[in-house]
Amino acid sequence: MVSYQGRSVQPTAAKQRTLLALLVLHAGQLVLTDSIVDELWGNDPCLSAATTVRTYICQIRKLLGHLLSDPRRDPQEILQAVPGGYRLRMPDAASDADRYERSVAAGREALASGDYAVAGTRFETALGLWRGPALMDVRMGTRLQAAAQRLEDSRLIVLEHRLDADLQLGRHRELLGELSGLCVDHPLHEGLHAQYMLALYRSDRRSEALAVFQRLRTAMVEDLGLEPSTRVQNLQQDILRSGNNGPAPELTALLRAQSRTIVELTLRIAEIEDRLGLDSPRVPGSPSPQSGPRESRHSYAR
Repeated sequence: MVSYQGRSVQPTAAKQRTLLALLVLHAGQLVLTDSIVDELWGNDPCLSAATTVRTYICQIRKLLGHLLSDPRRDPQEILQAVPGGYRLRMPDAASDADRYERSVAAGREALASGDYAVAGTRFETALGLWRGPALMDVRMGTRLQAAAQRLEDSRLIVLEHRLDADLQLGRHRELLGELSGLCVDHPLHEGLHAQYMLALYRSDRRSEALAVFQRLRTAMVEDLGLEPSTRVQNLQQDILRSGNNGPAPELTALLRAQSRTIVELTLRIAEIEDRLGLDSPRVPGSPSPQSGPRESRHSYAR
């Protein structure tokens, strides 16, 4: 669909939609006629392919003419015939792809400068332009398939950037539901799993964060024969080591000191009782009492 100043048009024929998508994604660039023929017919073009392309171009120009409120604007100036092919010029308009790229660029600039709030807003704006899979209503040839894959890959990267910005802003608890669903949808995506692990850990759900790593590792080993990357493994190790950070080492040392003190005191009491002729229970792990009078007292007790 093409929109301009509140009006929209859409070619009804599948090949016209394909041609328009190819021109829009390469706006301002020369699109060779041979490339158009290859995109529309692949390895089996019809004999009149070049003539049919010219017919499609004329029909698209008519659609563009319906969008222009200024009668002085010539559709041929927007969709130009140039040596070897065609060029779509949109000097005062932009496609969703153009707006998406501009928002992404602004978001990356803000992210690099540490302005995470602005970065998150820009990335969210870019992602909001998506209305489903890239080129979902277009019959795609090899070029458009590659372009659609690039856009889908870019969307996932931008989503990671937005999540990074939110994590930097301390929104880890708010992200848990979204990240859980994303990890289900992308079971082999290490970046999303790492972000989910971090959000869980920061939400005091350390065991669940480690379980996410194990699920990722199992999926990667079974499906790809690969271990998670060093970055993700380091995150797992950091979470494991975090159990020994803070007061835990001090507490362990204190308990050990207390245990030694209790053993020493109990042995001391046993020694005093032995001298006084009294019986006392043995402490597990302590030396056995001396034989002699103490054994006779045990016999006497029995």
